[in-house]
Amino acid sequence: MPPSGVAPGPRSPWMIAWRSLPSRPPDVLEIDEALDRLAAVDERKAKVIELRDFGGMDREEVAAALGLSVPTVKRDLRLGAARLRRFLGGGAD
Repeated sequence: MPPSGVAPGPRSPWMIAWRSLPSRPPDVLEIDEALDRLAAVDERKAKVIELRDFGGMDREEVAAALGLSVPTVKRDLRLGAARLRRFLGGGAD
């Protein structure tokens, strides 16, 4: 769950997902639901996005915190953003 009052950065998976949607940006509840759906499908990708975009960590810090390589973090951010885009656009799991 994203902490309240924390805005994602301009290059975050959230912003990338929002820009590709045809309608308005999602509200906080929609973001929270999308992140919960992602966690149900792939908990690690959800945690990587949470730490990066809502925890304020850079890729290297996320990698160290989760015991992952930086390329794995980059991949999880990219693939997690694709899932979020589907969830926010009304797509299925």
